[in-house]
Amino acid sequence: MKSILAFVFVIASTTSFAMSALPDGKWTGQGTYTTATGVTANYTENTTIQNNVLTAEIEAAGQKTAYAMTHAFDANGFTTVKIEDRTKKTTSPATGYCASMWCHVQAADGSFEMTYVFAKDSVYTLGSMVEQGTKAYFESSLKKAFSK
Repeated sequence: MKSILAFVFVIASTTSFAMSALPDGKWTGQGTYTTATGVTANYTENTTIQNNVLTAEIEAAGQKTAYAMTHAFDANGFTTVKIEDRTKKTTSPATGYCASMWCHVQAADGSFEMTYVFAKDSVYTLGSMVEQGTKAYFESSLKKAFSK
């Protein structure tokens, strides 16, 4: 009996907590990044998710950048991701996974990784990147943008 209950618990645990799609919507907010050399700055971010494509537009210190992450989910919450830097016009392969409200993506070359959390009407991010040899980490807090 104990082994049957343990088996049911394992099956329920592995299937009920994985996301099979990202939630569609628009979020806006602020973030901060810090480089390994100690440079810190704030940025604004507008993020849209539509059909498992997360698109972010970021403005920091008067410079704008944009990227998109296209997620292809498998049956267990794992995802293959294509990261498209729309400013530089480059793409990078990545992999990731999504649990109940947490997602994590990591570029195959290790140059970018990000965890994002969906909590009610908010999205929180934490990640790191290496660009032109400089390491940085970033975090943001975004609120759902409601249509009027």
